[in-house]
Amino acid sequence: MQELRSTEILDKEILEDAQKKVQKILKNSESECRSIMSSVDDKVTKTVEEKEAALISKLESIKTNLNASLPLEKERFQVSFVENLIITKIQDYLKSLSQEKRIQLVLEKIKTIKTDDYVDYLLKEKFFTAYVYGFDIKKVEKALNDILGKRLLACQPTDFGKLILEDEILEINEGIILESQDKEVRFRMTLTEVVEELLNNNREELAETLFTA
Repeated sequence: MQELRSTEILDKEILEDAQKKVQKILKNSESECRSIMSSVDDKVTKTVEEKEAALISKLESIKTNLNASLPLEKERFQVSFVENLIITKIQDYLKSLSQEKRIQLVLEKIKTIKTDDYVDYLLKEKFFTAYVYGFDIKKVEKALNDILGKRLLACQPTDFGKLILEDEILEINEGIILESQDKEVRFRMTLTEVVEELLNNNREELAETLFTA
């Protein structure tokens, strides 16, 4: 009986000791959980603050860039508006001319480039085929015969932009491309070229005339 009682006492002590250890573990676990949760909350708060700061910085950057680009965009719009208006007025003028007048207009290029001795030499020494688009071929042939004479081999139809790439800035696409028989020389004489040169050389004067008229 004494041994049995001693065993009961020992079991009770072991159980009490185990309970104390369990309570200690639980207490430590609760403390650790609170520490972890607090750390998580701090990390979440810090992450949110960092994201907010980055977003605010990005928004400020966008706002700054937008404010900087608005005047430039406005200026580009004004330039484009004036350019389109000038082209429209030039186009209206070209439409008012007869086709013979427009042919003479593009052929002015030959008179200009003939002032160059080398170009004048080429025009006098080489034979050419004229590729025509938009214009009446018979009218072009007649006009070119007065300039090239026997050096004009033929006039053939072609399409806009086929032989020489051009920007389509006009509703009227008409032009003449002279190509030498040996394919070494090519002269472009088109309405697009006339308008481009006019804009490049007289853009400011044209704008002033347009808005003061």
